[in-house]
Formats: sequence, structure tokens, C-alpha cells
Amino acid sequence: MKRPPHFPPVPKLSLRSLLIAAMILPSLGHAAASAWCELPPLPPAPGHVKQAGVAGPYAGGQGDAFFVAGGANCPDAPPWLGGVTAWWDNIWVLLREADGRYRWAEGDQGRLPHAMGYGVTFATPEGVICVGGADGERC
Repeated sequence: MKRPPHFPPVPKLSLRSLLIAAMILPSLGHAAASAWCELPPLPPAPGHVKQAGVAGPYAGGQGDAFFVAGGANCPDAPPWLGGVTAWWDNIWVLLREADGRYRWAEGDQGRLPHAMGYGVTFATPEGVICVGGADGERC
């Protein structure tokens, strides 16, 4: 049997480090909490009545717009009750109004090339790029 490689010892935290962390962390939490606001719920996909939410969508933003695209869910029943996974190609766009409020753009905002999710999204100066993912049959 092979011996596992030697790992260096974990440095011990000093009492001073713990006290500093105890003073800083609550203030960081307060600053972050004051920057959050509740957004309107994701609307149903065009042609649907209910939005069950989507897992693993592509999401990103640029300027005053944020998008959520694709993803998967079990719209009819949860998976533990036999629900079948549905993959989506819809794109939803969240807009920030001049008064600071947010609203979802109405109507069909376009489609992904095919229903998919669980990829990576990042912004560039030219736009948002979605890479990789899965569609239920392949990654």
C-alpha cells in the first residue's frame, strides 16, 4: 500500500487573528446586506402559465440589463416524485429602470441555439459569452 504524500502542517490561528476576524466579519455582512434588493420573480416562459424556476441557467449582465437563459427543471412534478427533466432554450432579460427599480422585459427575448444549461457565462466589452453546458443527452 502506498503512503499518502506528506502535507505541511496547517498553521494555527492566533487569538489576535480571531479577534480581528470577529470585528471585521459582522461589518462586512452589514455592508453586503444593505446592497441587496428583492428582484421580481422570473416570469413563465412564453406560452407557459407557471414558472417552476430553472436550475443551472446561463446568467450574466451588462450595463443596465441582466439575462437568464436556458437551464433545466421538472415543471410537472419534483424529481423525487417521478418528475421528468425539461431543458429550456428561453432567454429572459431583467432591466433596471431609471428610478432604480427592476422589471422583466415582456415578450419573447430570443432563444438559445438549443435547450441547454449548466455552462459558464462571462462578460466581455463586446457582450456576454456562454460556454459549455449540457442538454440532457450530452455535455
